[in-house]
Amino acid sequence: MTSQDDLKLKKAKLINEYSQLVDELEFFSTQKLKEISKRIKEIQIEIDEIKKIDNEYDNYKEFTANIEMYTREQVAKIFNVHVDTVSTWIETNALKAIKAGRRYMFTKKSIEEFQKNFEGLDVSNRKKTLESIEILKRKRDEKQ
Repeated sequence: MTSQDDLKLKKAKLINEYSQLVDELEFFSTQKLKEISKRIKEIQIEIDEIKKIDNEYDNYKEFTANIEMYTREQVAKIFNVHVDTVSTWIETNALKAIKAGRRYMFTKKSIEEFQKNFEGLDVSNRKKTLESIEILKRKRDEKQ
């Protein structure tokens, strides 16, 4: 179980305990009421701290998802094409890449943008990729 799962489990237990204590609040003496009220406040603080950790974790996950990098070979496998086709997409600027040494790397975001931009268009070779780019340019010009 991951630490994120542990936090979710602890949060659920605290929320459950909180609900039980609030329900029992009516049935106890003044001293017991003070103890229960104190514990309710402690639980609220702990839940707030867990929520803060959850938010920080979500922000971290979002950040790291955007910097996940793929090789040309991995992109070819994702799209079920030859690596030369991926090279064509790079050369025609259809797919944004980062050159790292002698290799090209691709962010998850650039792959998703490529998929979104060229959905329904033919990018199976250089000529068709260039034609698809022109179609996209015309569509953008029409919108403006």
